Formats: sequence, structure tokens, C-alpha cells
Amino acid sequence: VLMPGMDGTGLLLRELQRELTGLEPSWQTQVVAYPSDRALDYDELVDFVAAQIPDQGPVMLVAESFSGPIAVRIAASDARVKAVVLAATFVRSPVPVPTLASWLARPFMFRLPGAAIGVRLALTGLFASRDLVRAVVASGRLGAPAVLAHRLRTLLAVDVREVLARCELPILYVHATRDRLLGGRALRDFEGHAKVRVARLDAPHLVLQTHAVEAAACIVGFARAELGLGGRLR
Repeated sequence: VLMPGMDGTGLLLRELQRELTGLEPSWQTQVVAYPSDRALDYDELVDFVAAQIPDQGPVMLVAESFSGPIAVRIAASDARVKAVVLAATFVRSPVPVPTLASWLARPFMFRLPGAAIGVRLALTGLFASRDLVRAVVASGRLGAPAVLAHRLRTLLAVDVREVLARCELPILYVHATRDRLLGGRALRDFEGHAKVRVARLDAPHLVLQTHAVEAAACIVGFARAELGLGGRLR
């Protein structure tokens, strides 16, 4: 079950989905898309995603960025889930001074024209393809500005470190070593957890998009090593 970043569309996960299917054709993969017209907080999104998890498993969650705290909470309580992959994400606010950032998180920010250079600097790296940059800009325009602003304020207030500490499932953390948004602070919250394996990829924040081939290989290898799963995973 692939869970999107803050855009919530799931469109940016399609290439990863194709790579996973190519490596393990028998896996059944689904991409979750969040409502673009409803401002849901993390509690509501946990329920929203849980309702879409197949009842027959085993199930592995793959969550990037904004969705990381959702996956952690589901993994700690849902018996259908057997493993989790967290990519370029966090368990607490990634901003050192979240109160100030939250004050600035207003809908007008998401009405501004999407600038390719900003996407390259913050998300994709300077040498990303034009098609990817355009796709990132387009996906960001699909959500209502008020909804995107609400998601930003929601992630700035999150803290699920205690939930992560209780989670006993195998976890793979895919760390993007050139991540300009998260840096190393988010990684440190995962490194001390006994169940967390870390895979480091030389990539910017959108590691699942810019390095889909390498990320898919890490995910499949993790599933095989930790769960002994080749052709049975949903």
C-alpha cells in the first residue's frame, strides 16, 4: 500500500509502483490518494488509510514524507500490516521552530505560481528531468490551497515518537542523503529503534521519484529479508 507525500494525489508514486511490479509481478500494489477537497488531520487520515488496507495479507505499507506518521500509527495497531517502509519522512515536526512555521502555513502560499527552480532546490535536485519537475508542480496544484495549508500545519504539530517506540514490526527507513527539507534530524529519530533498518540513497527529498529503481530494489530486498516474501505480498 503506497502512501503519498503532502500533495496527497499518489500520482508521483506511479513510477515506483511500476518498478515494484517489474521486480515482483505477483505483488498486488495499490496507491492511496487523499481527498483533495477535505482538510483531514492525522487522526482522520489514519482511519482513511486503514479503511483501504486489504483484509487478506500480509500487507506492507510504503509511506513517503507527509504520510510517515500515518504509517507508523497504523503499523503499531493494525494486525494486517507486517512491515513498513518509510521514505524521507519523520516522526515529529521536521521544523525546529514549528510554531512560527505554522503561523506562515496559510492557503495563499499554495496559490502562488509553482516555480521550477524552487522544486529543484527543495524536492527533486537540480538535475531532475523536466517531466518530473512538471509533474511535481502539477500534483501540487490539484489540492485545494486550504487543504494543503492544513496538511502543512498538521505535520508541523505531529509527534509519534512514542508510537514508533511501541511498534514491533520490521521497518525500513529510506534516507535521502541530499534531502534539503529534512536533513539529518529526522534520521536520528529512527536510528535508535531496534526494528529500523536504514537504507541510504544519494538522493534529494523526492527519493522515490528521482531514484525509483534503487528504492524499489531496497523495498523488495527488505521484504524478502525480513519477511521471506517473494510472491505473496499485497
